[in-house]
Amino acid sequence: MAVAGFPLGLLWAAAAPHLNMAGVLAGNESAFAVQSDIDARFGLICAVAGVIGGGVALWRARDAGWPVPLGLAAGGLGGALITGWIGHLRRSAGALHGLPANASSVLVDLVDVRVRAHGLYLVMPVAALAVFALGLWLASLKVSSGWGRRGAARSTR
Repeated sequence: MAVAGFPLGLLWAAAAPHLNMAGVLAGNESAFAVQSDIDARFGLICAVAGVIGGGVALWRARDAGWPVPLGLAAGGLGGALITGWIGHLRRSAGALHGLPANASSVLVDLVDVRVRAHGLYLVMPVAALAVFALGLWLASLKVSSGWGRRGAARSTR
């Protein structure tokens, strides 16, 4: 899942909304409402990647034991951190380039494109682990009820 961080970062950089620099420089506070949209897009991309990663892990490594959830957690966290870093590197230079040379440090911090809600870094690993755990639970229900056994016929008598 960590390997997916690079393309997901490029996707986040392309999909995240752009800040209205003219509004920012004019002092319009509504221009900063886009910051929550930037975080929301990051969370959505990480959630979808986590669901896909958990599904692939369930499909390919269901019976591999305890390293699978550990790998999903560590890889998901690493992938989310890489996604945020790549997206920041891709978009921040362009956003900061539009500021005047004498811009205050507060304005530079507000304009910088980055993940502001740090809890969003946990979305990818939690989504992957939730899908994996749910899949294992559903598979255990199938086996215990007899749905998973081939040729098992239920008698109604």
